Amino acid sequence: MANNKLEDILRSDPFYSPDTQLDLSQFPHLTPLSDASFEDDRFAPLDRSGSGHGSQDLKQFLADQTVDRRPSVVHAAGAQFKVFFSDSLWRAEGTVNGQRHRYTANDRDGLLSKLATIPKPNPFRKLTEEQELQVIRLAQSGDRLTAIGTYLRFAIGDARAAQYDSPVEMMGDPKLIPVMDDCCNFCWYHANPHAIDTPDWHEYKNHVLAGRPATFQLLDAIWLRYQDHIETQPQQPEEPMPDPDIPGELNDLDDGEVDQLMLATKREFARAVKAGRL
Repeated sequence: MANNKLEDILRSDPFYSPDTQLDLSQFPHLTPLSDASFEDDRFAPLDRSGSGHGSQDLKQFLADQTVDRRPSVVHAAGAQFKVFFSDSLWRAEGTVNGQRHRYTANDRDGLLSKLATIPKPNPFRKLTEEQELQVIRLAQSGDRLTAIGTYLRFAIGDARAAQYDSPVEMMGDPKLIPVMDDCCNFCWYHANPHAIDTPDWHEYKNHVLAGRPATFQLLDAIWLRYQDHIETQPQQPEEPMPDPDIPGELNDLDDGEVDQLMLATKREFARAVKAGRL
């Protein structure tokens, strides 16, 4: 490019001829570059492959200098995680469901991939034994509404409940259907002294509900239908209890064997009374 620029200037000068000697030392940008190699035979030849000794470290160094290592905050599993670079590793720290979590990775993308796999915690709390007992006492006393409200306050929490303008709005939130169903079943069971907690009852109840949200009225109606259902089921014949093993005549038994015989007889009598045979 310098040669072309110089030729253009010389052609435009009417006083210039090929015999003219020009001093271009003060104009380095017009001085043509030499094609001579700058390599010196006294040293090893240049490595033009980019894979010589130390090249990987150099590439890694250059790559590290172009990475933005400023701390940042990302959201994962409904929680905030502080992401930062320390001791040659990318790190993330955050609290999920009350538990502290720490993750590390060689690069930021790998760290974010790990954060993306964190399962979301259950947004509803499991009632403690003390909280369950408090709800049970309220339900058994006949105060169903207070029992329901107390259960939901424990399970949902005051902070989330405060997000709703009214109880009607909260009951209309489809995200609360699982905890609402648990609350209804729990309070209904403890408010009804004749209710039972058996796999057959739950199977029948869930079949009739067919995915509908549970209410006290629905459970009362299903319970009445369940009574008719169990009456129409064929009764399983009871297996006769084997007679107690009496070894020989009573006169031949010692005191220990007599005591064992009396105990077995009492147990058989209790089973018969319980089964309604006596």
